[in-house]
Amino acid sequence: MATAEELPALLAALLREGREGSLIVSDGESRKSIYLSPTGVRLLSSGKRRGVRIGEVLLKTGKITPRQLELVLEKQQKSNLRFGELLYLMCMITEDDIKQAVRTQIEEEIYDLFMWAGAKVEFREGPPPQELTDPEAPITNLTFHVSTLLEESGRRMEEYGKWRHKLPGPEVALAKLPPQPGRSELPLDDRSIQVLELCDGRRGVEQVVDSSPMFRYETLRTLALLISTGRCASGGRVMSVGMPTPEAMSSSMVAAAAAGPAAGTAPAPG
Repeated sequence: MATAEELPALLAALLREGREGSLIVSDGESRKSIYLSPTGVRLLSSGKRRGVRIGEVLLKTGKITPRQLELVLEKQQKSNLRFGELLYLMCMITEDDIKQAVRTQIEEEIYDLFMWAGAKVEFREGPPPQELTDPEAPITNLTFHVSTLLEESGRRMEEYGKWRHKLPGPEVALAKLPPQPGRSELPLDDRSIQVLELCDGRRGVEQVVDSSPMFRYETLRTLALLISTGRCASGGRVMSVGMPTPEAMSSSMVAAAAAGPAAGTAPAPG
């Protein structure tokens, strides 16, 4: 049994040696299983930390629009085809777009694992567990990107340690604050403005992450910046807003995008 702090070195060694087995990470509330094999990587998430969906990746990287996402989801309810297959058949994306989206999906999930405080890590040698044999489970080959993935993970962990204390606990809601007279406002890009609009006094950090136009790490970083610059503050308790469906997530992103035009790019939180 290893700890989350030992995960980067363990993952690097397993991939370097070409070991086959399941790397299981859990923190008491959530669990992720990474099945490693010479041909690729499969990932399964369960628990409170919702895994990143392919539709979210394509939406957040600008490959599809919220309206296209809604159309495909409507068609998926009436067919037996998978989400990516429908997008491809409807000529909305290319095969390369799908492959890159799957890679991004798994990389973002692995990056997130390295920030699980107090998580336990276990490696089980051999064939994958039954749940990872599901053909819907995404698979991609990360073998040739291990060093880059680990370098980026290390950078994020170091940066995260500098501003994680600014974020409130999971039960605390975030609320947007009005501009302060006489104070020069920090310019924000479009997506940062959308995150700010999600701070409605009902959502906490995790609820904002679920509906954000950014991936998890970028969203946390943006929230830390907004709090440190007085654009939003914590207060009150999180109200039940429910787990967003892909349709609801795309709708909230559209609504938040209407908040205003971009005005530059936000720097890192101090």
